[in-house]
Amino acid sequence: MAGEIGHIVVDANGPACPCGLRGCLETLAAGPAIARRAMEALAADARSSLAGVDPLDAADVYEAAAAGDPLAVRVADEVGAMLARAIHLLVMTYDIEVVAVGGGVARAGEAFLDPLLRALDRMREASPLARQVLRSGVVHVLPAADTGAWGAIALARSAAAAASPTVIGTEVGDG
Repeated sequence: MAGEIGHIVVDANGPACPCGLRGCLETLAAGPAIARRAMEALAADARSSLAGVDPLDAADVYEAAAAGDPLAVRVADEVGAMLARAIHLLVMTYDIEVVAVGGGVARAGEAFLDPLLRALDRMREASPLARQVLRSGVVHVLPAADTGAWGAIALARSAAAAASPTVIGTEVGDG
């Protein structure tokens, strides 16, 4: 499960997760959670371009945020802040230099990335330690990629780079 951050608890009072905990990142920042947040906000204040969109999904929310819809911008900002907290947790715990973010929601491009980067900037502004560890460029979005596969590639490259330069490739035969 290393690298699977969907079950990091970012809000202990958050929604129940199928894993048995409450407030896992997945229950707050994955596509269905983003749509749910927007629908809850619409129920409280239907003044939004999202009113009447049925079924509503995360792509709709980010499209509306990109167009400046205040309700969608608020939801995108909340999600960005939660993701920033999870990234901060990972960086502080494991001294990670790069966090690759992928999946369907990341396909929203700047509407997804900008709120996340603004939240990281706020953390840097508030803390010299955060400024030091949350370096600019810590987040890389891989919207069309399987981030798990890219992580495996990065590990293999790291292991290969650490190997002795005298090691060469060889074929193993059947006999």
